[in-house]
Amino acid sequence: MIKALKVTAISFFLFLNLCFSQEKRAKDITFEIVDKVLKNNSYAKLLISNNSSYNYCLPILNSVDSEKWNFMLPTNETSFFLVHMIVYNFNNENLSWQSNNCFDEDVDPISRSFDEKWMQKKKSIKIEDFILLKAGQKKVINVPINLQVKLSNDCFWEIKDYKNEKELKVTYYYRKKQEEWASLFLNSEMLEKLKQLNYKLYNLEIESNKVNLILQ
Repeated sequence: MIKALKVTAISFFLFLNLCFSQEKRAKDITFEIVDKVLKNNSYAKLLISNNSSYNYCLPILNSVDSEKWNFMLPTNETSFFLVHMIVYNFNNENLSWQSNNCFDEDVDPISRSFDEKWMQKKKSIKIEDFILLKAGQKKVINVPINLQVKLSNDCFWEIKDYKNEKELKVTYYYRKKQEEWASLFLNSEMLEKLKQLNYKLYNLEIESNKVNLILQ
């Protein structure tokens, strides 16, 4: 009985240490929106800080097309390559995106064009396209804020019922990465170069602070 209690106690402390280790590592990289307030159809300044003693790579593609790719690419790819804007209402509810006209046959050419552009981009992705943070380093990136994203004249996505809300808040979210995605989306040459440069792929989720959004 005593031996069983000892084993249980050891297992419990090992579990606590594991949880503490994961929690500590989850704070290795932090996001902070530095703007006091945000405006729709503008940009947010997102401060990305490496608070650890490791060099980290965040596979964030922060380009002019990234917002549109968010709605046109497979979920796994958007989860891996993009930072996601999350919008909350007055009741702290997460508002979803909707589209009433992006699934008609007429917009298929638009969809194909985005697919083609993405395939070209994937072939030309370089390490420099990502966020590389050495130990203790910080970087600021500009992230677009658009509650309605126009993909074509006939296709747009928007936050559901946002115009009827009393107040909106915005946060930015970096999704947890599945380890197998790295070899799936990045070629072996890039993975080897990251290793040689002593960069680790950051695979834990990050969510920034919430900041009030002014509608325009």
